[in-house]
Amino acid sequence: MAQIDMARGRPYLEPRPCFATFFAAAVLRFPFPVMVGDIGGTNLRIALSWAPGEAPAMILKDGRPWVSFGVMGGDNQGQAHAQVVMNLVDFGMNVRDAGDAARVRHMGTNLAVESGVGLEVRKELELRGHRITDGRGAMGGYQAIMIDPKTGLMMGGSDLRKDGLAIGW
Repeated sequence: MAQIDMARGRPYLEPRPCFATFFAAAVLRFPFPVMVGDIGGTNLRIALSWAPGEAPAMILKDGRPWVSFGVMGGDNQGQAHAQVVMNLVDFGMNVRDAGDAARVRHMGTNLAVESGVGLEVRKELELRGHRITDGRGAMGGYQAIMIDPKTGLMMGGSDLRKDGLAIGW
């Protein structure tokens, strides 16, 4: 189980492993390991894959699928997932902007920061002891589908960092 609590001022994961399935498992016809948890102070739940090398995630709103997304990038996946969830939930971004927003990535003793992160924020991070490096090319690509809970309309988002696209008919 993963608990993501926005009330602490930042998300955190408190891993409690479990095997569960959600609607993708019904489509795929096999169970896969996931972490499931509430997003503190909201009516949202999140499910993250626990399978090695896989990182799909789903956010449920009032018990129904709201956003299904994934971010490529090995050890960056968990970091990027948390940033995307904050963009969607805390900052109210749409499905495209949530993936395109500038990100940071912890890389050993360095913190890779994309160019969209302002100079004041960079200076503050350095004051807090972070060694800032150029984040170009260090962030994984993002793909997502958001479902409007009232209309059922599906909206897609594809990361500007990679060569994907969102398309529907």
